[in-house]
Amino acid sequence: MTQVLCAASLKAEWTSKEVVPDVIDDAPPDKLEIEYSGTSVKEGCTVTPKEAKDPPSICWEVKDKTFYTLCMIDLDVPCRNNPVSRELCHWLVVNIPEENIEDGDTLVEYIGPAPPKGNGFHRFVFLLYKQPDEIDCSGERTISNTCAEGRLAFCITSFAKKYKLGEPIRGNFFQAEYDSQVRVVRQQMGF
Repeated sequence: MTQVLCAASLKAEWTSKEVVPDVIDDAPPDKLEIEYSGTSVKEGCTVTPKEAKDPPSICWEVKDKTFYTLCMIDLDVPCRNNPVSRELCHWLVVNIPEENIEDGDTLVEYIGPAPPKGNGFHRFVFLLYKQPDEIDCSGERTISNTCAEGRLAFCITSFAKKYKLGEPIRGNFFQAEYDSQVRVVRQQMGF
């Protein structure tokens, strides 16, 4: 019963903030545990770009030895009312053995939130997929944390279909708006 209530609560938050249907058709069944500098991310909460400048600590329950794909995307590029460049990929790691993100294959290095000044809140979504097996992404371009090219107009749903990942099994999201850390990220990326 508790798991059903938790799933209903997750779905309600994802729907109220319009993450469903803006990026996926349905909320993941379970929450992805995310922590930035001691601050736990709760669906839809506010996290500042300063708090999220470094990759978070993420954990999930591993039921068997398998591989996972983790992504973080900004849904609201350039702004929530006009997201013509939806989605911006902030982080993408594949072939994560069990829950050891650092041992996975990083396709897109982490960058923190960077919503433009005066643009309001952006939604930053984390999705975790259970892979059917190790995947060969040798045809994919690796993107460093100093490169903007290849991040804009990313589509996690298309990526998941291409590699037969199915639906996300866990997820979480937060909202962030401009603070002084954004200048640092934008300079790093050449924006």
